Amino acid sequence: MKQVIHICLFLIGLNINLFAQSQSSNGPVKIKIETTLGNMVAVLYDDTPLHRDNFVKNIKEGVYKDLLFHRVIKEFMIQGGDPDSKNAPAEKVLGNGSLGYTIPAEFKTNHYHKKGVLAMARQGDDVNPKKESSSCQFYIVHGKVFEDNVLTMMEDRFNQQTRNQIFNEFLMKTENAEWLKKAQDA
Repeated sequence: MKQVIHICLFLIGLNINLFAQSQSSNGPVKIKIETTLGNMVAVLYDDTPLHRDNFVKNIKEGVYKDLLFHRVIKEFMIQGGDPDSKNAPAEKVLGNGSLGYTIPAEFKTNHYHKKGVLAMARQGDDVNPKKESSSCQFYIVHGKVFEDNVLTMMEDRFNQQTRNQIFNEFLMKTENAEWLKKAQDA
């Protein structure tokens, strides 16, 4: 069955303001994202300084003023920050706008996609092997909320698949043939 992802133009005016005017102050940098449907507050991670500083620079320069969230995927994310979305007509294809540079990757194992996370967008690995981020486009993870019992079931299924794979790899090794023969004879 072919799965269809519905992507729509989310006509929400977007303004982002900086709470903390300086990254040098104590505490994390907080931003306020103002939309026509309500406001959101985000905290920018200190351990991704290139991304944090670029986002702050964009805010101070007014890059995000009056832009649109141009991409919405239900139970996944909303994306904005395309400079081409300012005053864009409804038929304009959005999502390719840039400020002319990219940001080097700053992946951290303690940061992962979960509901509410704000992250910089990037092109796929096939055209972007360095995994560099967009200079201005970002997304906010909406995410699907799972009940605890569903998460437990998913974890159990994954763990069983992993155990099966390890066991099958063990059985395929020639040095384990004698052990396998004894087990079959028992």
